[in-house]
Amino acid sequence: MAPGTSQVLVNSEDPDSIPGRISRIFDEVQISSANHPKNKVTLYMIYLEATSMQAEETGMHLFESTFFLVIARLLDTKKSTFGDRVVKFFTEFLKYIHEKGKAVGSYLLATHYGDTDDTHQSSAQIFTDRIVQELLKRGSFARAKNIRYRSAELCADIALSLALIHQSLYYSLREILLRQINDKEWTVRQHAAIALCALLRVDDTEELITRGLYPLTEILLDTLSYDVNEYVRLSVLQKLDLNEDTLDDILDRTRDTAVQIRKEVYTKLEKNVLLDDEDDDLEIGSAHPRTLSMAQRDLIVKNGIGDRDPSVRDAAVKVFTKWVNTIVITQDSGPQGPQEGSLQATPLVQLLTLFNLHDDDSLSEAIIKIFEANPRILNNIPFRTTDWSSFTPETAFLTRVYVEHCVKNKSAVQLDEVLPAVMVFAFHLQECVDRMVEAMQRCHGKVEDTDIDDVTRAILQDEIDSQQLITSEMLKISLRLDYGDEIGRSQMEQLVCGCLVQKDLPEGLLVLCIELLKEMTANDTDLIRIIDGTVVPSLLRDREDHDDLDDGHSSNSKQEQNDILDMRCLVICEYMLTLVNVVWKQILQALFPDIHKTHILQVLEDSSSIRAITKIVHSTVSRKDDDQIKERGYRCFALIGLINESVAMKAFKFFLGRMKNDLIPEELRLVATQAIFDLIMWYGQETAVKWCDLENLTTIFVEALDQENPAEDMRALLCEGLAKLMGEGVLVDEHITNLLVENYFSPRYTKNQCLKQCLSFFFHNYCARSLKNQERITETFLPTFLKLCSIHCEDTRWLYLEVDSIALIARFSDMILTWTHPNYLQEQDRSQKYDVELDTQAHFKLAFEIIQELLQQDSKLFRKHQQILVQVLSHKLYLPEKVNVVEVRHFDMLINKLFSVYLFPNTTTKNSLTKFHAHFVKKYEKQLEAFSEADFRASEEYQEELIFLDKIIPTQPELYQIEGGSRKRRKKRRLRSLTDRSSSEASDIYVEREDAPSKFPRLSVRRDEIDSPQWISPYSRSQLITSHHNSGEDSDELKS
Repeated sequence: MAPGTSQVLVNSEDPDSIPGRISRIFDEVQISSANHPKNKVTLYMIYLEATSMQAEETGMHLFESTFFLVIARLLDTKKSTFGDRVVKFFTEFLKYIHEKGKAVGSYLLATHYGDTDDTHQSSAQIFTDRIVQELLKRGSFARAKNIRYRSAELCADIALSLALIHQSLYYSLREILLRQINDKEWTVRQHAAIALCALLRVDDTEELITRGLYPLTEILLDTLSYDVNEYVRLSVLQKLDLNEDTLDDILDRTRDTAVQIRKEVYTKLEKNVLLDDEDDDLEIGSAHPRTLSMAQRDLIVKNGIGDRDPSVRDAAVKVFTKWVNTIVITQDSGPQGPQEGSLQATPLVQLLTLFNLHDDDSLSEAIIKIFEANPRILNNIPFRTTDWSSFTPETAFLTRVYVEHCVKNKSAVQLDEVLPAVMVFAFHLQECVDRMVEAMQRCHGKVEDTDIDDVTRAILQDEIDSQQLITSEMLKISLRLDYGDEIGRSQMEQLVCGCLVQKDLPEGLLVLCIELLKEMTANDTDLIRIIDGTVVPSLLRDREDHDDLDDGHSSNSKQEQNDILDMRCLVICEYMLTLVNVVWKQILQALFPDIHKTHILQVLEDSSSIRAITKIVHSTVSRKDDDQIKERGYRCFALIGLINESVAMKAFKFFLGRMKNDLIPEELRLVATQAIFDLIMWYGQETAVKWCDLENLTTIFVEALDQENPAEDMRALLCEGLAKLMGEGVLVDEHITNLLVENYFSPRYTKNQCLKQCLSFFFHNYCARSLKNQERITETFLPTFLKLCSIHCEDTRWLYLEVDSIALIARFSDMILTWTHPNYLQEQDRSQKYDVELDTQAHFKLAFEIIQELLQQDSKLFRKHQQILVQVLSHKLYLPEKVNVVEVRHFDMLINKLFSVYLFPNTTTKNSLTKFHAHFVKKYEKQLEAFSEADFRASEEYQEELIFLDKIIPTQPELYQIEGGSRKRRKKRRLRSLTDRSSSEASDIYVEREDAPSKFPRLSVRRDEIDSPQWISPYSRSQLITSHHNSGEDSDELKS
């Protein structure tokens, strides 16, 4: 006899008392959790007593039948504290018998179950396996969500509570949980996901591949990425371990739509920067910056610092701060390392060596936030001893960020301690430029050598990138200098002009030089004078020098050098003109709100001499050999037109001809179209009328947008430009409005995100401005509705776009009614007080059009389309207070006619229209009494309306039954939503015969299928069994 069993056998009681004792235990555990330890031991003693009995009709079979009945009733309970306590006790008991059953389990198993193939298992394992197989597995097939929820909850608790899981139990739980991970209820999926995360610790990938099964990691990562419920994704994220297999998928959640998930990602990253080993030593974890790749580090910083939620940004700053504090753990302190106490030896500089400093916006903001949140880190950086002549990319970047931090916080004292005088800084900047040019020339000289290997070439390119980055940071720092010293300012101006004419200077540095030149000049007139009078003529002289080369140089070499100089001139002109336009637009909006913009432009035109710029622009615009140069010329031509009205008319006509020309490249057409919109927006409708007839211009835009072949960029640009012109009242046309609405809702352009984002913002703001705008959008409802329906009927691309056409049309109707409802004005602008102006008749006119369309005998709309129109009448339609009595009577006659001739597809549609009609009659009761139907028929003014009503013939019911079948026998079809998870809708398309056998097995389980007399006992009197089970339809079904 095994140890510990003699006392049990001596104190064994009558078998018939086991159900009652079990019932009393469960009566107590559902009331309070304090008695769980005592009852756990008591139930374990009953369990041992039952296993010691040899007769099959008593003992363990009786214990199992009573215990299973309690669990079966538990599965049928709704969410409550009583059921939660029983679930907790159940898992505690299973864990207890697994721990206690190791000593006596083998003996009891051998004596009770005999010599079987399962003798290697303990009785607790067999007991748990039977619960999972016979109850929880069948509960996962149940139709009632309560049973599936409790089944998933119990499976999750079993997986979490057991320290060791037998192979048979593992595959049983896996089979159940993989079914529940795709359940339609998110609570069931959540518990299934938690349980699968617990099973990962025993997941053997090689064995699963041998069995032809998918690893649980792949399934959980798919759930993390694609589950529609944020709480399910959050549960998976919290339970998953961060390792090389899960890191990329977890980092993808930094762009999740839920704030909690994005914040949890950074919380998990912070916990995994360092790990504690068995010796209490710190080791780098999976989220340490030296473990991550450069792309992963950049992604963490960019998405975290750029997040719109402040809590996510704070969590990202904590991760970055921990990186700074832990970067020195794996740093090798060699004899050639940076000198202690220098700027290069600080942890922040060492961390910056792991990042791509060229994309510095997010990284700069992250460092500034660290300075603000942790002043200790800032105080430990020796900026005062900065050696400007020995900058590295990291020290230059960090110094520039510190300067921006001081400027942001208006710390003039700290700024003066760091920055040198302008004259001294100019010398340091000159040294940086010289080193960069020298590195570029050395690289170009060695590249011509064919014997150079790839490693040497990469080293040279890295040196050039480093010098360019240092020069870029120095130029950014120079923007913050005080140019009150005229000698230093002149020296810096001369240096910048020399950089602009340097042919090897990268384009990014050209932009910084122009910004610095603008910072040093007194006004924009001086900036244009320097560029037009010094920089551009110097570049043109270099071009003339190339043209005067002797015949020893080929014509191709000359043309190549000229193209480089032309491109350099155009780049400088474009950025200079862009800065000028931005400044003058700000002046017009802020300082001169009452002065017409042409007055300011005349002052600028008179004081600016741009002859050299105009010469190079005109010479490149007409060129036909290089599209890149021509594109730059187009942009400069448009920018000159924005500051010179005499050039604007020529530019407008030039770009209009280019936009209509389909033979030129698409990139040039895009620039031309954008220039047209900018010129019209800048000069206004009054000036645009002088350039072109607005009706002809509207026709050109409508024809361009109505085509099916424009590229996505061109279509998005046309919609954006027309939306701006329409919003400002420059071009207001019915065709333009219809096209904008059609493009926004058309299924053909669902993947054009730029178009969708632009028009979504436009419609929301346009309809929130005035009632006239709402009426204009309302007029587009029926034409757009018919266009969408015709696409649904004729265009087969609906099938390939995977778009639910009916759901999209219903969404279109709902959004139009929401935007055009008078209450939408109040919701968008609470500060305005609307009175009688809100009483618009736009929806009332729309109702007339809908009724007349439903009464059309030759209508091509499907029944589902007509059903949507009926729903529009009965849902969000606004009925005004003041309406003509004749229109009220006419509308009432149309509705009555609709009831007499229209065959409703279902009772719901008819009831909704009946409810709307009753509301209409009640609202306009006085108007209907004042003008009867007889008065309407007696009036000679409305004979055409009467003829339309009298011509309508009721549809024959037989034809309707032939087309759609008997309405009583037709199966109700569900409209799939845009977020439906199901992959097949065959059951919604085809009508099944009532006498036909089902093609799929029944997934539900009835209680009478599991209530077998061989293991279900009638003795249990638990309060949970008798008082807390569900009644009604769900009570006939067992969720386990």
